Amino acid sequence: HTSIHLLHDENVIINIMSRMALESIEDVVIESDGVFKYVLVELKDKNGQTKYIVRGFDWAEYHADILDRVAPRLSEQGITYECVGGGRIRHESKNKTLFVYGYSVGFGQANHKFTVEILKRKYCYYPEENITFSNSGY
Repeated sequence: HTSIHLLHDENVIINIMSRMALESIEDVVIESDGVFKYVLVELKDKNGQTKYIVRGFDWAEYHADILDRVAPRLSEQGITYECVGGGRIRHESKNKTLFVYGYSVGFGQANHKFTVEILKRKYCYYPEENITFSNSGY
């Protein structure tokens, strides 16, 4: 009986640690200004809990470059990931605007409406109507 309890306790601890690993990952990490490529990534922990993150950087020549940068840290934490699309973001911090558009040749177009919802959580101090998207353009 003791070994069953220990196994159960260990699983509870693993589940909690796994959930904490997901929660510790920032929803959004993007450039503070400019136009840059971005990816929308679905994360999944060992329990099947999911979370979506947005990453966008001006140094990325390809959308895959962004995924290559974040992937090792995710793997180290036992989190699986899948890029569910990409595009571009135009961020004007002075005007408090974010505009999401375009697509990734390699990953396809991200769900920009969903990306905007994630951005609104981080940039809650921007006027809501200033965080927008378009499904056209590159």
